[in-house]
Amino acid sequence: MNKYIIFLLTLIGFSTQVVGQALVPFIRGQAVEVIPSTPYTYYQGADQLKGYSHKWEVTNGKIMDSSGNYTLSELTTTTNSTNVYVMWEGNGSSTRTGTLKVTVIQSGIAAYSTITPTISPYDLIVSNQTITGSTAREYIAPTVTFTNVTFSSGTNIRVNGYKSVTLNPGFHAISGSSVVMTSTPATVQPANSAFAYFEAPEENVELNPLDVAELGQNIPNPVTSTTRIGYYVPDYISSSYIQIQDVFGNIVTKEVVETGSGELEVDCSRLSKGIYLYSLIVDGNLIDSKRMIVSY
Repeated sequence: MNKYIIFLLTLIGFSTQVVGQALVPFIRGQAVEVIPSTPYTYYQGADQLKGYSHKWEVTNGKIMDSSGNYTLSELTTTTNSTNVYVMWEGNGSSTRTGTLKVTVIQSGIAAYSTITPTISPYDLIVSNQTITGSTAREYIAPTVTFTNVTFSSGTNIRVNGYKSVTLNPGFHAISGSSVVMTSTPATVQPANSAFAYFEAPEENVELNPLDVAELGQNIPNPVTSTTRIGYYVPDYISSSYIQIQDVFGNIVTKEVVETGSGELEVDCSRLSKGIYLYSLIVDGNLIDSKRMIVSY
């Protein structure tokens, strides 16, 4: 690299990595393991490079387009649009690797950075097993199904099923076992979403359906003035609220909601026309996000 360019970049103080002769903007919001069909937010981490265009390319996933749908394999962002939203694509019952690459051209130098998260299986089926030992185990996938599975005394189990957790006949949690089950999505760390906690009593049990928080689709949608958002928050939750943000991640409103079933009425007349995401947060954890369209 030309000594004058090195001196100039040192003087400016770019927060970058150097690969060969290229300046590399690092990617923030990355996760080592991701769940398919769950939205993840990423953005380039070198603030001084926000004045330049960035080209994002994804494999085994889709980037959200301007309409809020996940249809794009690549997207170019500018200084006013540095966040990208990626929905990773699963692969049946086996893991696969995804790739997200961001490229920036600065002073004629093309530089890029990539992350390669491991995508969890879309369907995880556990059958005909007796689980023993005190080492913690995790079962993570959008759908998790147990059939003829026994968790012995002393086992420590965490289950995270984004879309569903199914307990078929033959599922047992023996006295002294601990099972934590989740059936709600998370943005970055799946285990951080709200969970239902089960501890086996003094006799073998088959667990009841989970009592977890839920977020409904707003009605009407698209909305021209006011809309209603249905929700359910279990009694064991300490705090809960619904927040609405624009496609750039800016929070435009946040409303506290009570436990139980209810509806939140939102006045959208003061919002600009476009796509918004609203989310249910309980005890500091993201439960679900849905798309809302404001039109006049």
